[in-house]
Amino acid sequence: MLKKIVLTLSAVAVSSLSGLAFAVPIAGLVNTGAGFANNALDTNYALTVTSGTTIAGSYGYVSDGIGFPDASPWLPGNATSEWLTPTANEAQSFDPTSNGVYRWRLTFNIDAMYDPATAYFVARWSTDNNGFVFLNDHVLFQSASSGFGSWSEFAVNSGFVTGTNTLDFYVTNLAQGPDNPTGVRVEFLDSNVPEPGTLALLGMAMAGLGLRRRKAA
Repeated sequence: MLKKIVLTLSAVAVSSLSGLAFAVPIAGLVNTGAGFANNALDTNYALTVTSGTTIAGSYGYVSDGIGFPDASPWLPGNATSEWLTPTANEAQSFDPTSNGVYRWRLTFNIDAMYDPATAYFVARWSTDNNGFVFLNDHVLFQSASSGFGSWSEFAVNSGFVTGTNTLDFYVTNLAQGPDNPTGVRVEFLDSNVPEPGTLALLGMAMAGLGLRRRKAA
């Protein structure tokens, strides 16, 4: 009788797992420039000047043209992501005498039905010139000094909260006189957030299967 009960519990657990939506991508993690035309404001990334050349407005502009900054040696834009710059004026130069610091903020949400403690994402970014990434005001990553000619990849698996989350890309633009652009480019490669009951249900299924093996032995 005991063997039959254990087998039944195991079957129920596995059946429940088979019908469960284990996880979903994190909503709101969008690439820079995705879905916007050239010179349009990307309203997903709020822009604040911490120090440096004054800008007009609170968002950056998409650059997918052949001129500054989407030109060699900058990484070329594509259908996946584009560069964001503080101005639509391709002749604009920034920070001629002192470094500028620009914060690009992406806000996203983790619904209460999912578990922020087990969420993660993998991303890459490129900047003119270098910077830090913050999740919910905690520093995550300092980019390599390779700057705008290559990607810097990073992964995050902690620091998420239920509800509103903020991802801040702080870019330092080095003072270099005239012809000195600045910008940021971000691509999300993978993300995942499980439902809160997923791990518990998985544990129940594994425990049931383990009991079945011991009884059968």
